[in-house]
Amino acid sequence: MNKVLLTAFTLLLFTMLSACGGGDGGDSDGGSKSSKYSVSLSPGSINFSYSIGGTIPDSQTVEATFNGDGLIIGHAPGVTRPDWLTVQQVNSSDTSSPVEVELSVNPSILAAGTYTTSVRFVTGDPETEEATYVDLPVTMVIDRKLSLSQTEIEFSHLNGAVTAPDAQSIDILGNTIDWQATASEDWVSLGTSSGTAPSTLDISVQPDQITETGLYTAIVAVENQSSGQTEEIAIELYIDPRLLLIDDNGVALTSFPTAAEASSFSVKVRDNAGESIPWSATSSQSWLSVTAAGTTDGNLTLNADPTGLTSDTIHYADVFVTSANPLVENTETVRVGYYVSSADPTATTVGIPGLYIAADPIRPYVYLTDEGTDVSIYNIYTGAFIGSVTAGTELKAMTISSDGGTLYVIDGFDERIVPVDLITPDIGPKWPANRLSLDPSMLEYTRINGKPVVLTDRYDIFDASSGEQVAMLPVEYVIGSSVVGASGDGKAIYEIQSSVSGELNLTRYVTGYSAVRDQYNITRTHRLPKILNSVEDLAVNSDGSKIYLAARSEDTFPTFLFANDALTEGSILPGASYPNAVELGPTDKFYAGIEASNDPDDPDILSYFPDDSADTSVIFSGTVRKRQVQISGDGHRTIAVTYSSTMEFNETTP
Repeated sequence: MNKVLLTAFTLLLFTMLSACGGGDGGDSDGGSKSSKYSVSLSPGSINFSYSIGGTIPDSQTVEATFNGDGLIIGHAPGVTRPDWLTVQQVNSSDTSSPVEVELSVNPSILAAGTYTTSVRFVTGDPETEEATYVDLPVTMVIDRKLSLSQTEIEFSHLNGAVTAPDAQSIDILGNTIDWQATASEDWVSLGTSSGTAPSTLDISVQPDQITETGLYTAIVAVENQSSGQTEEIAIELYIDPRLLLIDDNGVALTSFPTAAEASSFSVKVRDNAGESIPWSATSSQSWLSVTAAGTTDGNLTLNADPTGLTSDTIHYADVFVTSANPLVENTETVRVGYYVSSADPTATTVGIPGLYIAADPIRPYVYLTDEGTDVSIYNIYTGAFIGSVTAGTELKAMTISSDGGTLYVIDGFDERIVPVDLITPDIGPKWPANRLSLDPSMLEYTRINGKPVVLTDRYDIFDASSGEQVAMLPVEYVIGSSVVGASGDGKAIYEIQSSVSGELNLTRYVTGYSAVRDQYNITRTHRLPKILNSVEDLAVNSDGSKIYLAARSEDTFPTFLFANDALTEGSILPGASYPNAVELGPTDKFYAGIEASNDPDDPDILSYFPDDSADTSVIFSGTVRKRQVQISGDGHRTIAVTYSSTMEFNETTP
């Protein structure tokens, strides 16, 4: 609009506004001197709302459509332009309809309350002084609104555990707002019942007021005392079953005429809350005597007597462990296999092709696959062929449940895991898995809070009963595969990338399982960088405090320690060229396999006690294959597959 027209319109505006009386904002439906001209607004009013301390409201746009020689925007006489409102034309010309007008506010300069004003839009003909106008009502409501940093809190607890979950805190946000908080349930406690925002509210629970497992809910209401506004926090308390747990829930015992026996073994009984509670044990067979009672974490000792038992036969017994604590919901069962041999054992070679082995934890058996269709079963003391199970097409690596109930074997042909019932034996439905056709893949069995799972070196975790994939290791990125190992108690998993060189990260994860949620929780806790070349295998002791690695070009066996919430490097155990296998026996004795021993008099497997003192060396007729060293359930036999396509058994001591 040119300067002359602008001046004329300005005069017209004030003349017109004065004629309309001004001050009251005029007629919101428009007032006019001539029906020849018109103004319409979309929307017809603007409302802003703001809570003190919150986010400034976004700008709002009004579209003014007019019929006239131009558009003037201002305020009616008597209406003071408010400091909190800015009006500006955008993306348009004031001589061409429509005109876009942007309104923005700055409420931070104001106190709580309701503020109103109006903006007048005028058009017409400055020469004839004919015009019309529309007023745009503008309202801004400023309150002192209370808000919460979070509206949901979860607590987890083991039924009857002495220690309650840690309290959790939320922030109550607002500008000098007096508030009051109340809880809907008595088992919820508040650090304080009132305060002035901004402030913090501590919320805790007393699960000892509840005696049944399950999900319990409550509401904490936080009320703004000045306005009555109420915000709610939903509280969920998951109380999981109290359980007795025995990590070695499968035990192998043996008896020989004169050789050292393994007719006695002790297992630790613990409860999943880590507290001291009573337990008692009974045996299903008279030949197996057991510790009658104790407290967690105490030892349950099993003693077998071969008197009157048939030789060269496996005798089975179950040990049932219960607690007088009424909150303990389970009976833990230890499955015992007792092999009574009529002859002392000797080193045995089974000259058949084989690539992968798995030792039975309760029977004197080893399972062998050669990427064919069958799992072959052999007696580790006699070398006798027991039988075979057809389980797939291209069978590879295996693992076995700790109670000796199920064998899990990879079928590389269709990348599946095949469960084999070792009692019947029946083949269960295959589990879809991830990239298990790659060689060499590996499986690892453990129990997380008593719940059996199978891990793969591709980071997957499967429910060992259903075959459902229930979790993954939360790795930052997936490249190739890793070697994985679980502690005997199932509380920790360790992982490190395999078959690559450079700075690798040994990573620790803690595990959890909630029966009430039916949910696994795998959390990364520690990471230790280490320069290594081609890690081949990993093993973890019973309580997760010591980790062993085989790295192909190290010529030694590095160990790592977890204590005082720190993962550190431990001792380096002597080895030889190309370490490629690590394994722990039933008493945490360490066995180390070596690939490149060319001298027939050089050892192929070294063993060390838990204190790192050397024990014995074992010589095989051929160097051992990668990861293919196993220890029998009774700890009396080392078993290996060699590059000479033989499977061999040698004597050792637990």
